[in-house]
Amino acid sequence: MRRSSSLCVAALVLGSAAFASCKFTASLDGYTTEEGVGGSGGGVGGAGGGGAGGTSPDGGGGTGGGSGTGGSSAGSSGDSGTPDGDASNSDAPDSVGPDVVDTGGACGSGKIDCDGNEGNGCETDSTTDKNNCGACGHSCQGGDCKSSTCQPLVLASNQKIPWGIGVDATTLFWSNQAASVGQGEINSIPIAGGTVKSLAQSLSTPGDLALDTTSVYWTNYSGAGEVKKVGKDGTGLANITSGSGPWGLVLDTDTVYWTNSDGSIRKAPKAGGSSNTIVSGEQDPRGIALDGSTVIWTASVGGTISSASKADGSNRTDVATGQAFPIAIVVTSQAIYWVNTGSSYALGSCTKNDGSVMKLIKGQTTPVKLAQDQACPIKLTVDAESVYWTNAGTYTGNVYQYNGAVMKVPVGGGSAVSVASNVIIPYGIAVDDTNVYWTSQGLGPSSGTLVRIVKK
Repeated sequence: MRRSSSLCVAALVLGSAAFASCKFTASLDGYTTEEGVGGSGGGVGGAGGGGAGGTSPDGGGGTGGGSGTGGSSAGSSGDSGTPDGDASNSDAPDSVGPDVVDTGGACGSGKIDCDGNEGNGCETDSTTDKNNCGACGHSCQGGDCKSSTCQPLVLASNQKIPWGIGVDATTLFWSNQAASVGQGEINSIPIAGGTVKSLAQSLSTPGDLALDTTSVYWTNYSGAGEVKKVGKDGTGLANITSGSGPWGLVLDTDTVYWTNSDGSIRKAPKAGGSSNTIVSGEQDPRGIALDGSTVIWTASVGGTISSASKADGSNRTDVATGQAFPIAIVVTSQAIYWVNTGSSYALGSCTKNDGSVMKLIKGQTTPVKLAQDQACPIKLTVDAESVYWTNAGTYTGNVYQYNGAVMKVPVGGGSAVSVASNVIIPYGIAVDDTNVYWTSQGLGPSSGTLVRIVKK
């Protein structure tokens, strides 16, 4: 998700690879192939209840790209050490948000008694202790503790434009789009940290991904377009079917569903085979989610959230209209959530803080804004308490404003707060019971990171 012109500026420093990157990404976000055929995420994203890595399948879920929670067949949503084993966290963004802290009393500011031993008094400094950050027993899971707040931990660095993301009980999975067509990858790393493992290589613009219990599924946007899968152990790479610029995808027990840049919603068996068109004639469909027997998607240019029978496309209905470039979508048992990137969105980037995070309670007809004036929201995911999303940040002219952030807001409404600030083009996002994970694309062709932070 990157502005072509801005990366061309970066290319003056980074060289021809960066120049190729800026052109490629713009064509992907703009649904054009003039710079990519023969080569050209996740996009959308999401993810929905199961993330754009995670299916947000029967029972809810979706993509937003990237990651998400919920859903029955995807990972719970959808990132220790760097790929070369370097545990340095110098690339980590800033964490925002207070934890519970002992502010004084018998122990004094920041000091707490965690071992129950009166002999050594208040032995723990909760302002810096990684295992007792802000409160006894509050572990940062390997991340630093600063001012009683757990900090983001970079799990993998030097990644090639990371895009979609998904997580299961032990492992984080993501797609690297890469600056050149044919250089994309699907990678994994243990959520506890470790070595990056390559599951698939030489891919043509991999974008959104989704998980089931055994495999990783993703869309290849470029060339003829493909929907592919590989085992979580890196075996069994297979082409499920071809597609015309496939974008977001979601799974149920035996079927893959995706949005296509030709304006169609399609499906195919997980085992492989011919695709079937469920719906056609949509205006730039991007995000996709499932809700029982219904498929729900965003049409970015049309500004609509629509639904139809996932079996045959019957009962097509506009759930919401008049939206400002909706992209990622998530469905839970209670509501539909999506991000409006904003009216300033064009060619993969935004020039204004005019994005919003939306919610529509099932059975109602009027959506509500959970957050507004956001800096290019691009992907989202949901857990029982909060909606999480990535703000990719904005540009003034060709200059990136370094206002990317990972955000959250209570599902019932309230104040939006930063999970991490000063993030350079955050994109895919996922959550599990303990952590929030995201991809950060950076401004160079190999400056992306995978980051994890403990939930507050």
